[in-house]
Amino acid sequence: MHEHFMDAMTIVNETGKPDLFITFTCNPNDPDILKCLFPGQTASDRPDIVTRVFNLKKNYLLNLILNKQIFGEVIGFCWVIEYQKRGLPHLHLLITLSAKDKWRNSEEIDKYIWAEIPDEEIDKKLFEIVKKFMIHGPCSENSLCWDKSRKKCGKKFPKAFRELTEINEDGYPMYKRPNNNRYIFKKGIKLTNQYVVPYNPYLLKTFESHINVERVSDILVVKYLYDYIYKGYDAATIECVQIGEDGTKKVLNYDEVSKYLEARYLSPCEASWRIFKFPLQGKSHSVDKLDIHLENMQKIIYEKNATKNEIKDASEKNSTLTAYFKFCQANQNLHIKYIDMPKYCTWLKNTREWKYPRKVNFKKIGRIIPVNPVETEKYYLRYLLLNVSGKSFEDLRTVNNVVYDTFAKACLARGLARDDDEWFKCLEEASLFSRKHPQGLRTLFVNILIHCEPKYPGKLWESFKEYLINDLIRKFPTFPKNELYKIGLYLIDQGLKDHDRSLIDYSDMPQNIDCINIDESEFYDPKEEFNLAQNLILKMNEEQKQIIEKIDNILKENDNQKCIYIDGPGGTGKSYVLKTVYHLARSFKKNICNMAYSGIAATQLQKGRTLHNRFKLPLNIKKTSTSGVEIKSKEAEEIKNTDIFVWDEAPMASRFTLDIIDKKLKEIMNNDMPFGGKIFVLSGDFRQCLPIKEFGTRSEIIDLLIKNSPLWNTFFIMKLKKNMRADPNERKFAEQLIEIGNGISENEGLISVPDSCFCKSNLSDEIFETVIRNGNYSELYNYAILSPFNSIVDNYNEEIMKKFPGETKRY
Repeated sequence: MHEHFMDAMTIVNETGKPDLFITFTCNPNDPDILKCLFPGQTASDRPDIVTRVFNLKKNYLLNLILNKQIFGEVIGFCWVIEYQKRGLPHLHLLITLSAKDKWRNSEEIDKYIWAEIPDEEIDKKLFEIVKKFMIHGPCSENSLCWDKSRKKCGKKFPKAFRELTEINEDGYPMYKRPNNNRYIFKKGIKLTNQYVVPYNPYLLKTFESHINVERVSDILVVKYLYDYIYKGYDAATIECVQIGEDGTKKVLNYDEVSKYLEARYLSPCEASWRIFKFPLQGKSHSVDKLDIHLENMQKIIYEKNATKNEIKDASEKNSTLTAYFKFCQANQNLHIKYIDMPKYCTWLKNTREWKYPRKVNFKKIGRIIPVNPVETEKYYLRYLLLNVSGKSFEDLRTVNNVVYDTFAKACLARGLARDDDEWFKCLEEASLFSRKHPQGLRTLFVNILIHCEPKYPGKLWESFKEYLINDLIRKFPTFPKNELYKIGLYLIDQGLKDHDRSLIDYSDMPQNIDCINIDESEFYDPKEEFNLAQNLILKMNEEQKQIIEKIDNILKENDNQKCIYIDGPGGTGKSYVLKTVYHLARSFKKNICNMAYSGIAATQLQKGRTLHNRFKLPLNIKKTSTSGVEIKSKEAEEIKNTDIFVWDEAPMASRFTLDIIDKKLKEIMNNDMPFGGKIFVLSGDFRQCLPIKEFGTRSEIIDLLIKNSPLWNTFFIMKLKKNMRADPNERKFAEQLIEIGNGISENEGLISVPDSCFCKSNLSDEIFETVIRNGNYSELYNYAILSPFNSIVDNYNEEIMKKFPGETKRY
């Protein structure tokens, strides 16, 4: 699905922004469908007929637009077939018109697109079709389009009356909807031109089905199209039960981890479409994906049981890039850029070489796989390949007979990377190809600020701010642009804070974001979060479900207990529970902050951060230590707006840490409740890492435990005991680990280690010798030597690498 998206955006890059977006919905009462049914049948009984007829209609529609050019000459298009759980197919079609046929003014738009009820006396057939298929509403709280948070139609109907079509500053038309006293009664309600879905009269009369035709001018519609269609298949949850004679249900597919089967939902029409092998998508251009790699760093593909010679042969095969260099060496007079090779040449897969000229008569273009700017050399190599031709990696690094040691320096020497020029081009391309839409673009913007240190970040913001807030325009349609820019800057600032930076560190970036109050719940869908939480809960054991039920009651304010400690050895599913808590809290529109005492533990949590980062704690915490969060700072405001704090690996911290956080929260919230009245969820295992005190005695370390804080009495302890990770054959070993952790020993703390745990020879030989000798390299990921010190790990890695046959090859 990602590949289809990237191909579509490559076509947009080649042909320009799309002009038309057409949605064609199958009509189950189409005469061509009904005449094929047997008596007593409905369309839902014959998905085979429905799909065959719709496929023919789809082909006819494409013929009218692409070949007969009813809207003008088409230079680019892409279409996809989509299904929803109600089953009927839809066609989504994007069209790019040639420059001579583009609709440049309201008169040309009015010629092709109507958004009004036709005169019944002049065209009764069109009137009846519009009445049947193109009226939106009436809307109510039970309608699928209803936005419960805004208490109005999510599709923004009714639209305003408008005597003339107007094109706004973003290029979107506001269609002519005259207040001419034309109306239609639907469910007893009078509906005017304000409720008409835009349509083309000719197509509507031709197909007698819902066909929405819209003029567009934004590449985001392509992103919507492919994200929406290729978001993944619909899912259904199935429980297999047997109904007894007394009516009771007996579960047949019992599993101790999950009593449910997650299944793909395939509607009858979609199943029929796939059985008939009808195409699910189509494009005007074929797009070749071109390899990008540094010298001798191309992918090598070989069979699992390949011999050394076969692996050697595979390593010598050309990638599209190395074959391009050979082509340029043999055809020095052509000067074709790498990105343009598919236009002029044919890639021969069998011989892995480029053949010139390309004789096949269909449109073909290329795209080079995007590279993150953090991969500096690879990024600049791609930059060179987009702009110049070359005969080798060295040739690309050569400028005016000087061979530069990096591609970055070669770019500078060619004048391709002056000041922030490369970051402008990077953002320009990303604004077209970013699949995550403006959210992903904002993340890239943050990465450029953090890792690439542009000279003038303010200019980058000014050039791309429209793209960086494009999703906000739709999310907050009533907000003025000024406020939307502030929200965009706020979100960028939040991203910078994850790296201990802020907008203040970039002097030419706008700083005026203090006056806005952002509700984080505006940036995700609580319904989706609820569904994610419920799917996770389905797979839980009873212990885990009890914890979630407890936290659910706290979030619903049915439980006054706000401090929870989740205790459990490794493998009992603490992280799984915390993941569920995260989605559950967001389903309640609660702001949640995931924290851990160590950076590695924090990376395992959604939007995780360290306690030190959140509360500005010193690295070495003592009794006299304090939080660095100022009471009137932005950090304090963020903490104040947080409803629930989750703290993983809590036993690693000293009791002083707990006391400091409690004191700071009381200060921020201006009350004396434990942790300022916030919901506080801690998790961990006291059998594992405890607080560290240099040269501390056992009693001193025990004294540092959070259990010895006066605040510990405010926590409700919930235990996880069932190991969900251990293999059934390792249950005994898991139980032994628990006994060690619990200090259960008859020998005053001395532990009897089983013989199977002893290594009587060299450790690396014991673990890796056999698997390397037998050549089972694909099994290596199942073996590991763990050490608390990097130096020991490095020594073992060096020792193990020497065991591999063949010559060492360094890159």
